[in-house]
Amino acid sequence: MANKVYKIAVEIAAVNGLGPVLKVLSRDMLGLGKQANALTGKMGRLKVAALGAAGALAGIGSPATATP
Repeated sequence: MANKVYKIAVEIAAVNGLGPVLKVLSRDMLGLGKQANALTGKMGRLKVAALGAAGALAGIGSPATATP
């Protein structure tokens, strides 16, 4: 699949002279991929923090830990 995409991109650049445009687009797409990976990592850390906070709050309100 990637080979087909590359081949099509090369043909477009050769026929239409869109080389500089394709270069900018590919750079932007690579940047988006890096940003998406960073966001995925942040979301994972946020999920762990939220679960920890929920567990702590559940522990505070439980009858087993309440003092009479």
